Amino acid sequence: MSSSDHNSFFQWFCLDTDCKDLIRDTRDSLIPHMDHVLDRFYARVLERPETRQFFPDDKTVAHAKAAQKSHWQKLFSGSFGQDYFESAARVGKVHYELRLPFIQYLGGYASAGADMMDLLIRKRMTGRAKLSKQIQLLNRLMLADCERVIDAYFKAQHAEQSKALDVLTAGIHELEKGNLAKPIRVEDGIPPRFDGIRKSYNNLIAHWSGILSDATTRSHSVADKIASTSVLTQEMAHRAEEQAATLEEAVAAVSNVTSGTTEATDMVKKATERSETNRKDAEQGGLVVEKAIEAMERIESSSSKIAKIVDVIEDISFQTNLLALNAGVEAARAGEAGRGFAVVASEVRSLAARASDSATEIKSLIADSSVHVNDGSDLVRATGDSLSGIREGVLDVSQVMTEISAVITRQSLSLQEIDTSMNELGRTTLDNATKANEVYETCSKLVEDAGQLKSTMDGFSTAMGSENALDRDYEAHLSGEQGRLGAAVA
Repeated sequence: MSSSDHNSFFQWFCLDTDCKDLIRDTRDSLIPHMDHVLDRFYARVLERPETRQFFPDDKTVAHAKAAQKSHWQKLFSGSFGQDYFESAARVGKVHYELRLPFIQYLGGYASAGADMMDLLIRKRMTGRAKLSKQIQLLNRLMLADCERVIDAYFKAQHAEQSKALDVLTAGIHELEKGNLAKPIRVEDGIPPRFDGIRKSYNNLIAHWSGILSDATTRSHSVADKIASTSVLTQEMAHRAEEQAATLEEAVAAVSNVTSGTTEATDMVKKATERSETNRKDAEQGGLVVEKAIEAMERIESSSSKIAKIVDVIEDISFQTNLLALNAGVEAARAGEAGRGFAVVASEVRSLAARASDSATEIKSLIADSSVHVNDGSDLVRATGDSLSGIREGVLDVSQVMTEISAVITRQSLSLQEIDTSMNELGRTTLDNATKANEVYETCSKLVEDAGQLKSTMDGFSTAMGSENALDRDYEAHLSGEQGRLGAAVA
């Protein structure tokens, strides 16, 4: 207690040095009867159940009476030395530890004060003025003592709360560091009154320790799985890109095939048209050959007629030669008169010979021509037969080309559909590759987040243990404290 607090205490309760003699007179009047006052005081205390619980046996009562008497002796000594203030502080601390309600403490003091006043009044050993001063002094002393005890009560309460707060603050500081493996123990000095808070705190960190331990384990597992997933998604994205590139090449190849098929369709169509033209030309050639055959047959017929005419000319030449011979014979017979006729006959015979030679030559030429015409007719017939075969072949080829054109047209349509589907598949594959890259990027970010989460969770120190042993130790300690308090001064 500071000097300023001492001065304030003496001033408020008017306990200056002038009161010391009056205090000693009052003490001399009361101390001889103090046992009687205390007996009445504790008789009232033991009558009430709410106060009797603090005094389990007679020994406790006797100890409390002795302590109370010693304290009052210090109070009524009037010296107000350090021993008195320490005694008042002990009483207040014990009352706080016992949780003694103020109504019981002040009610008991009021009763004891009333008994002391009654003693002073009944003695009447002094004058009325002095008695009045003693009674007033007694009131101040009792109230001053109550103030000291109550002040000690609150100081004890504050000290206990401060100790509890210090212990809890230390625990909270450990929590701030992420250390959940350090519960509050009995040895940490937390007052028994705050054991419920201690248990709640320990249960809380045990609960959160379990949660954080599980979360830490799961964060490690998630980090490992996300890392594996990231690798898989990277491979999938790479394969999707390769697949997209391969598919793009396939699309290009299908497009080329489709383009080639379209060109082939056009070429087959042109070939079909050309084949049809050739067929028509072959048919036209067949007609020309037939007409040539007819012309050759007419030439052959004409050659036959010319041969017959040549035979007639040859016969005429033969007859003319005979007539010329006869005319020569007759001219010879006529002599000189027939000489001119003989010359004419000779010329006629010469012409007949020449006509016969020419007829023979023409006949030979006609014979050769007939042979050539027959050969030409055979060749023309063979050509006609060939043209007929070519025409039939061209018809077959034209029909086959028509069928091929139909098949290629259907294939072209199918390839166009395949090309459209491949293009769509290519776009889808490219989209999938893009999405796979996005998934990989997301997984990469998840890997970073999971690593940060794992680092954060690794920053917590957890302990999955039971607090039962600590609680049992504390309960034993608490039982010892209650036994000690039961023997304290009320």
